[in-house]
Amino acid sequence: EIKLYRAPPPNTHLAPHTYDIANDSYNSLLFDNKNQSILISGESGAGKTVCTKQCLNFLAEVAGSESDIEEMILAANPVLEAFGNAQTIRNNNSSRFGKWIEVYFDPMERCISSAKIINYLLEKSRLVYQQKGERNYHVFYQLTKDSSMRSKYGLQSADNYRYTNQSGVYDAHLIDDGEDFAAVNEAMELLKFSKEEQDWVFSLTSGILTLGNTTFKEKKEKGGVSGSDVNDRA
Repeated sequence: EIKLYRAPPPNTHLAPHTYDIANDSYNSLLFDNKNQSILISGESGAGKTVCTKQCLNFLAEVAGSESDIEEMILAANPVLEAFGNAQTIRNNNSSRFGKWIEVYFDPMERCISSAKIINYLLEKSRLVYQQKGERNYHVFYQLTKDSSMRSKYGLQSADNYRYTNQSGVYDAHLIDDGEDFAAVNEAMELLKFSKEEQDWVFSLTSGILTLGNTTFKEKKEKGGVSGSDVNDRA
């Protein structure tokens, strides 16, 4: 289908598609020698994440690169979605953050030479509270469902943690947490995360999950001031 939109048959009107927008931008970049921007916006569930993937897939297929940069751009998606996407009432894989992606092209070879991804406005409140029918970020459920991660970091099932049991939803519709976690690990390898860096990421995530079970009790301080003290550590 990408090839069809890259070189459509003459006198043929193709159905509207994200590929057509990506193709038009790529052609303008090549022939007009001007920087191009694609703005993808919409309400939750409109398909922003899917459209972004389609644009990147199109550019990766059409332009390619000499150092597999396009594969690394695409490989970033599973990691970004694990730590920034969650099931909401309207969408089972809703991005809870903004994303700015810059793709640079070699002016001579006309292939992808490098890229930069900037994330912003992560919905931090979701970490500590989710309403009924929603989930926390996918990575917490991926970790608690993986036997090796549970053993390594002393984790339990998601229903044992306050950060993941408030809504009563542990499985996202049409999402396989085990399969997605395998994709995260594969992506980290491709993105050249060292074993130490991977361990740091997952140990910190596990620590946050465990820390959420900590409760506090009131503690009287000098001068009649009320303070707090740790009541229980899960």
